[in-house]
Order: sequence, then structure tokens, then C-alpha cells
Amino acid sequence: MNKYSFPRAAVNAIIIKSDRVLMGRRKGKVIQGAETWAFPCGHVGLCETLERALKREVFEETGLRISKPQFVAFTEDFFKKEKRHFISFFYAVKNFSGKLENKEEDRCYGWEWVPTKKLPKPLFLTVKNLIKTGFKI
Repeated sequence: MNKYSFPRAAVNAIIIKSDRVLMGRRKGKVIQGAETWAFPCGHVGLCETLERALKREVFEETGLRISKPQFVAFTEDFFKKEKRHFISFFYAVKNFSGKLENKEEDRCYGWEWVPTKKLPKPLFLTVKNLIKTGFKI
């Protein structure tokens, strides 16, 4: 059995600035979702709380430090081609500081503040599934 033979936990940060949200387009080197738009996100480590994982992932990817994340939803995501299954937890974030930068250039083309009413396409599966729940970004 490999580490993907069972569901993994993931966290997603919906970082909001006015009527915009932070999204990045995933590069072809990522395991799933290449060339799709996603929120800062990542895996939860062993014995790591969801909130701690969220803060770590956001900083590792964007250089931003977040505070007071608010849980808003979860999705169950099946990446059939890659044979992976995730339970994804979404947090709205309005409090952040630091300089926005692309700290994982091998995985992301860069971060953009996109209008909440006109998200770029194609969207990462987790984001599509979040929208299907009825959650309004």
C-alpha cells in the first residue's frame, strides 16, 4: 500500500482582498491539476492541525502570513487518473501580511488577485467541487 491508497487531508486558503481572491495557475510538474487555477493549498502533515497546515502552506507558496482563518466548507475530491482521493478543507482569510511572491516557481506560474465574480478557467478540481457545494466566493 502506498501513501495514496487512502484519502489524504488537504487545506485551501481563500484569501480575499476587497472583491478579489488570490489564485495561481498550477504548472505541468504538479501531480494533479496541471494548468488549472487554484487557491494556495497543500497537504496536512502527520500530527499537524488543519490551521497550522494552512498557515504553513500559504507562507511556503506565497510568502504571506495569515491570521484568523475561518472554516467555510469541505469537499471530497477524487483524482481518478492519478488514483488519489482528498478531503479538502477550505478557509476564508481576510487577515494577511507580507509581500506576495511566488515561492514555488516549479509548481506555479504566479499568483494573481482575480475578481470573485469572474474566476479564471480551467479551475482546479477542488475549486470546482467547492462551487458545486453552493459556496459563493
